[in-house]
Amino acid sequence: MRRVFYSIYSVFVWAYIALFFVLVPLFALPFSLILGKKRAFRLFFKFFIKLGLFIFGCSARVTGMENIPKGRNVIILSNHIGFFDPFFLNAVLPGWYNFVVFAKVVFNPYTMFTIRNAGFVVRPSGHYLVGSSALLKIEECVKKGESFILFPSETVIYDGSIGKIKQALYRIIQDTDAVILPVYLKDIIRQVFYQHPFRAKVVIGRPLSKTDILSGRDEFIRKAIQSLSS
Repeated sequence: MRRVFYSIYSVFVWAYIALFFVLVPLFALPFSLILGKKRAFRLFFKFFIKLGLFIFGCSARVTGMENIPKGRNVIILSNHIGFFDPFFLNAVLPGWYNFVVFAKVVFNPYTMFTIRNAGFVVRPSGHYLVGSSALLKIEECVKKGESFILFPSETVIYDGSIGKIKQALYRIIQDTDAVILPVYLKDIIRQVFYQHPFRAKVVIGRPLSKTDILSGRDEFIRKAIQSLSS
């Protein structure tokens, strides 16, 4: 019986996700005249993600919120357990965090329209932290004061661990004065059909020293993020 319930629940979850990309432009475009296009799209992105979490009984236990500085742009370095991680983080954290979208998952012109108008960085091909145009766009946005969510290994790993870290991440870190925060995620929606309500865990660590990151490299980043899992 429970399996039947979760199967029906999953159908509605995925229907809402599909509807999400219809609702955002529908509401954002009229407000673009008042708020500006990027701000309006981001506002309704955040609103409809929060609404979806409420409707489907999903919540988050967030700790370390006091580590997010006010009046500064932030780079979040996080483990990556699903494609919905950056959407979820934008729903539960204050402010807005830009992120990179792989073009192959933006499967239709309407979705691409929504993503581009919100100002996300679209990675056309290859790894976004390996010398692509997306890397230059990230650096440009960070220098303009935007905050970002970056996944150091880029790869989705369900158990919360971190794979091989993309080396161009250090170029972004070296060239920025943004505050760098480690974040650990657990129990967020996955990109599989079968879903059920969840209570995610989001742990925000203290700011990391740029000097420590650049000297300690991969091992330092892995320890900084995974130490938050306990």
